[in-house]
Amino acid sequence: MSSTRPIWLLIIVVGALSGASCDDHPLRDLCRRDLPGWQKELFSARIALNLELQGERAPASAENLSSQTARKEKWLDWAESGLKRAQSAADQVASLPGGIARSRIISDAATDFVSFHGYAQGMKRARMIEVLERLEQKRQQIAAEFCGL
Repeated sequence: MSSTRPIWLLIIVVGALSGASCDDHPLRDLCRRDLPGWQKELFSARIALNLELQGERAPASAENLSSQTARKEKWLDWAESGLKRAQSAADQVASLPGGIARSRIISDAATDFVSFHGYAQGMKRARMIEVLERLEQKRQQIAAEFCGL
């Protein structure tokens, strides 16, 4: 029995260490959850903005203005949420060895969320779409840099 004890101990230690390193890895959430979520959100946002651009020519009315205000608030909230998530991801990457320099692209994406917010305040939809395109390019660069995608 004593000869099997070291093997079981080794298996338990290796299993615990490999599980801990995987679970604590700062890029795991970025690669598995955040980037795929951002991809879906950016795609949906672009479709919604294009639809809004098409409907922009509708005649002005009190109901239409109320609806526009609600859409504006939705876009402002969306940009603020994206900014917070991008900043959180940049902080996680910056905590890695050599991560401060590598987190720059994520910080650039956070800046794009600020730009989007500014354009959303004025409901400059064409500019908002341009920023979404930049964000998608950065999302792809981040995926390639940190996730090997």
